[in-house]
Amino acid sequence: MGIIVLIMIMIPIYYPVQTSTESNRVIEGSVTINGKILEVEISDEPDEKSRGLMFRESLSRDTGMLFLFDKEGFYSFWMMNVNFNLDIIWINSNGNVVHIERDLPSCFMSCPTYAPRESARYVLELNSGVANELGLLVGSFVGINIQNE
Repeated sequence: MGIIVLIMIMIPIYYPVQTSTESNRVIEGSVTINGKILEVEISDEPDEKSRGLMFRESLSRDTGMLFLFDKEGFYSFWMMNVNFNLDIIWINSNGNVVHIERDLPSCFMSCPTYAPRESARYVLELNSGVANELGLLVGSFVGINIQNE
């Protein structure tokens, strides 16, 4: 009986019950890429940054998650417990794309990390293929609009 109780306590630690869905996401800004406006969730708190899109079932096609950092740096990301493929775009303080990783696969163990070749202040996660659909290249400009900032 004691072992079963211990297992029941440990399961949420390894597999958090956090299945954020599209219905309860909070849009806090937008990005404009080649004339197309995409709504974005803002990730600017440490716990939000570490969680990102983990454990989500999906991400709407015309939305993304934008990670904000206080200063430019070489911020690395991984796909641990992300249930769908992503494009990850690193953007500098001027709004220029400095690095893109396309169609990154989900990962659940021994996950690789991805980092830019140049420093960035923002990191944008989009559904796989959206960067190509928008014609996004290194050097492209991304307009960033953050509510309440």
